[in-house]
Amino acid sequence: MLYPSVMLVDDDAALLIALSDFLRFHLPGIRIDQVKFPHAALAKIKARPYDTVVIDLRMKEPEGFALLREANALQPDMPVVVLSGHIDATLASQAFKMGAHDVLPKGVNREEFLVVLKSALEIHRLSRAVRARHFVIGRLCKRVEQLNRLIICAQARSNIMTGVQRMASASRALTGKSLASLEHAMDLLWQRARMVEATRDNIQQRLTALQHECRDRIVNRIASGIV
Repeated sequence: MLYPSVMLVDDDAALLIALSDFLRFHLPGIRIDQVKFPHAALAKIKARPYDTVVIDLRMKEPEGFALLREANALQPDMPVVVLSGHIDATLASQAFKMGAHDVLPKGVNREEFLVVLKSALEIHRLSRAVRARHFVIGRLCKRVEQLNRLIICAQARSNIMTGVQRMASASRALTGKSLASLEHAMDLLWQRARMVEATRDNIQQRLTALQHECRDRIVNRIASGIV
């Protein structure tokens, strides 16, 4: 079983320890990297994938918005949660437009922070599942195309063999069996592809619903001035 990995980026060492302890208690098995400096965070993001990153908006070299932008560029499917002690509706709206998963004040209730982090982890998991099934469907479609070309070639050979009198009956029987086997294999591949496609569409619907839920949550928070 692969446990989710989270990076916490903040220059407040005490907060890093407190958040790490809180998350490990509520999400047993979670892997957490504590990082104090933005440059170190970017180096880690370049080196390995993360399921979610939590960053402080008020940092230097680079500052929080630059870190948010570069993190999204390096790992586009990775949700980034912005957590800062100095933030207003304008900054929250800007962070959201730049691709932040959510924006929270450092004084937020820990349970609300846990809800936001869980939704970020779930969005990343679903995004990865959709991407994996896209890949499988692509491979299955290529195999179907290959089988279809083989069937066309087999049919062409069958037409040629019908004009040959010697051993014609045996050749037609053999060719017929080959065609039937290829067509059966192609049918099985199409069935598998349709099953994978249906699973992918179901996951995509869940992912879209969760993304809309998160978007509505942050939009409502910004509109009400609670950030």
